[in-house]
Amino acid sequence: KSCGGRVQESHASWNCLDCQANVSEGELGLDFETEATKSVKELLEYISEERTGTLDVEELVEWNDEVCEQLGDHHWIKGFASFALHQCYFQQRDKYNSFTHGVDYLDWFTSTGLAAPGYILRRAFLLASRCFKHAQLQQKRARCKEKWQSLTAALARIALNLTDR
Repeated sequence: KSCGGRVQESHASWNCLDCQANVSEGELGLDFETEATKSVKELLEYISEERTGTLDVEELVEWNDEVCEQLGDHHWIKGFASFALHQCYFQQRDKYNSFTHGVDYLDWFTSTGLAAPGYILRRAFLLASRCFKHAQLQQKRARCKEKWQSLTAALARIALNLTDR
């Protein structure tokens, strides 16, 4: 597992400057990352074409778990997998899982502090808006409205901050 810190390459190994971990090149999982990147390209084509068929969500969940285990929570492929799962569940009208993976993606996206082009920010804003709407509806239905109100406010801040980038 990676801490997400800065890495320095030395002779046949990689050293994390933050947590002092030392990993040999053979342990890095670069083959897995290469294969995962190919899967991302296929998913991007699927999402960008907005096909009417649905993806195998169980397979995507397993892939997401494997990406998380092999590459870590901070890796961009993990962020993309959360986005793809949000899209799949949204298309299937599964609001709970769509919301959960949407918030997971937003958490990843905001924690990275990455600058992104407009087309990415637009999608992130739409995703944040969907999550906001779901949280707002849950707030109206909930007995304990304060937690949902806090989450709704946080999602509104995230969505608005996306427009400021």
